[in-house]
Amino acid sequence: MYNKTIFVAHDFTLASRNALNIAAEIAVKLNLKLYVYNVVPVTLLNDVDAAFVFNPDKTIAKNQTLMRRMLTSLRKNHNGIKVVFEVDYGLVIPKIQNKIQEINPWIAVLGVKKRNNFDRILFGDVCSDLADLVNIPLLVIPNNFSRLQLNQIVYAWDGQSSDVEYMQVLRKLLSGTPSKIIALNVTHYDEKTQNLLAKFKINLKRFFYQQKTQVLQEMGLDKNQTIKNALSTIKPNLIVVYAHHYSFFQKLFHASFSKRVIHFSRSPVLIIKEIKE
Repeated sequence: MYNKTIFVAHDFTLASRNALNIAAEIAVKLNLKLYVYNVVPVTLLNDVDAAFVFNPDKTIAKNQTLMRRMLTSLRKNHNGIKVVFEVDYGLVIPKIQNKIQEINPWIAVLGVKKRNNFDRILFGDVCSDLADLVNIPLLVIPNNFSRLQLNQIVYAWDGQSSDVEYMQVLRKLLSGTPSKIIALNVTHYDEKTQNLLAKFKINLKRFFYQQKTQVLQEMGLDKNQTIKNALSTIKPNLIVVYAHHYSFFQKLFHASFSKRVIHFSRSPVLIIKEIKE
């Protein structure tokens, strides 16, 4: 059993409009409900006195009107879709994080706006931050994708486990879709990975019995660059990452690959979170 809701964070940008359309396609296919959430951000004002002049109510009312118009169009394009929305006010990332925890959706869909390094320092990156903060599957849509094609998928396999059961969300997304799943592993010969390889291939094939599966191992000491090079050749429709749960002190020594792949990927990214014990 699972919560039959797709959460969509929306800010009226092209990236979030594409994310909403893709979420709507998934919702219709799987008979799920959309929960569309917009946050009016807190205005950062240098003049403290001016902070008392700013009233978010007008912006909230304006966004509610825009949201109703947008969802009316969405219902016309996706017959029978079930959708609700909410416009809130506050700090964007904590608000989205708390709302996701409150409704506990099956998956969250967000559009990512490509920013350079300087922009990220000034404004942050909502998708990257949420990848570490939420414990549900997160589907991140670049602003150049208006539809989700699932013909060719790359799963970034770390080679440390032969288990594939945690990819239930991907199997459901692929329901009835003929696809090819490539498990991409970067190695410079890891004995544990080589010992797990045969069992992993069997488990992958059994779990995704409706799809074609393949394991591709690339040699390289620089994991990030090797994966980027492989992705530029494969050109997948979707990249799947299994994000491990790290404690605060572990995070000091382990950089988040899921955050990095959001930054360099030109394809949608599905982040599946490790279940906390």
